[in-house]
Amino acid sequence: MDLMNKKQCAICSQIKGDSLNDLIFNNVGGEYIRRIAFETDSLACVPSLAPLSKGHWLLCPKEHFISVAEMIEAIPYAEINHLRFKLATFLSTRYGRFVHQFEHGSANGSDRIICGTGHAHLHFVLSEKHQLTLPSGMKWEPVRSDLGDLAAIVQGREYAYYCNAQSQSFVVVAKDEPIPSQFMRKWFAEQSGTEVAGNWLDALNVGETLRTFEDYSIPQVQLVN
Repeated sequence: MDLMNKKQCAICSQIKGDSLNDLIFNNVGGEYIRRIAFETDSLACVPSLAPLSKGHWLLCPKEHFISVAEMIEAIPYAEINHLRFKLATFLSTRYGRFVHQFEHGSANGSDRIICGTGHAHLHFVLSEKHQLTLPSGMKWEPVRSDLGDLAAIVQGREYAYYCNAQSQSFVVVAKDEPIPSQFMRKWFAEQSGTEVAGNWLDALNVGETLRTFEDYSIPQVQLVN
């Protein structure tokens, strides 16, 4: 399966309800279920197939963008941040842990697959820690928590983004060398002390993915109104 080509993108397929290319369904089988719990006109939340924690969700644009920085130039900030807030609030209430967000964003026009898929996705993961230590040896700089200046800072380049449970956000831009594939995923696993594999292909956990989806019984209207 070509996860980078938007015509065959597994996340696009899952959002659209295309069973033939829905990666979660292809690992679960049975009667087809479109496993999207929360969504707005432009965004949808997908349970991670390789969760780093309980309640691991991916906030994704319905249209195929390659990074959140690209996405926010087409989708209103209010819509993005409304769903971010609702999802984070639900997760912290449901699981009693701190919610962290991270992303590894592709450079504009790049065909390099850096996080298993070429479809933009913002990770929502849980930790007992409210703040994690940013990776050393990299030039992290503050970014507005509402993502309002993210595109201006990265200027179409590859980047890594992190937002802690106190809504403090930081970004590092790749300049001379690319950021290693799945860098943020492996970093979070180390920071959280989890034994889950950093490489998502080695950490598929369909059972936990299904439990994550089943945990969300709140009607969508309560999350988007």
